[in-house]
Formats: sequence, structure tokens, C-alpha cells
Amino acid sequence: MKSFLNVFLPDDEYKRTRILYFMAEGTFISVTLLILFAFINNTWLQLEIGDFSFFAFIIAISNVLYIFIRYILSGIEYSDVVTEKRYKREVRSIGRNGLIFGATFLLVLGISSGIPSNLEEILDIVGPAILGTIFYFLISYISLKRSYKKNKDLLDD
Repeated sequence: MKSFLNVFLPDDEYKRTRILYFMAEGTFISVTLLILFAFINNTWLQLEIGDFSFFAFIIAISNVLYIFIRYILSGIEYSDVVTEKRYKREVRSIGRNGLIFGATFLLVLGISSGIPSNLEEILDIVGPAILGTIFYFLISYISLKRSYKKNKDLLDD
């Protein structure tokens, strides 16, 4: 099927289908929330809101987050991790990639912020880099753990 979405979707047919389902679910939830908000606003609140760009932004970000979280928790990212040896190798790879991500993030923040002159400026550079590294590692590890469990369950059946 020809679609502009093919650029963003994986080649694996199963992953592609699952992601399309997640996108459809997210879109349904977004449209439902927009209709609900419009109904509540017109019926009870009757707010005089001239600019809906903030609400549109929140709905769009919620949609992206929903799809991302569903993808991470579905256990389809690491479809080739079945053995414990492969699992441990992927954990090491996630740790290494997390450190590379953190160092790159720290470097970019350091270059864009300039040389810090006090502790607060140092924390403004180091803090987001550490948090970004922790989030990267946690998201990747949760996805790997769910994938490994799902793959083992599929083999046991």
C-alpha cells in the first residue's frame, strides 16, 4: 500500500500492523477528547477561548506519547531476543548506547550553553543530561524486558 506513513513505519509486517493499530487507537482517543472538550466547553463551562492552539498542541503530544508508550509496552521492538545470552548482550548494548546518548547530550548542552560560571549553571547542563540518560536507559530496558518475556512466552507455547 502506498502511503506517506511508510517512511515512518518498519519493514516488518507484524510491527507495521501493530503500530498502525496504536496510531488508530491514539487518533480515536484524541478525537473523542476533542469532542468531549468541545461539548463540555459549549454546554457547561462556556469559556471564551480564542486560541485553541494550546489544546491542539496538548492533544497532539498526548497522541504521540500514547503511541510511544504502547509501542514500548507491547514488547515488539526486540523481536530477535529469545535467549538469555542475547538478552544480556542487549542489556550491555543499551547501557553503552545510553552512555553515548548522555555524553552527546551533555556535549551539545555544554556547547549551546557556554562555559558555566557557577554551580547552578553547571546543574543546568548536567541535570538534563543525566535525566535524559536515565529516561533513555529505562525506556530501552523496559522495552527489552517486555520483548524478551513475550518472545519466551511465544516459544513456550
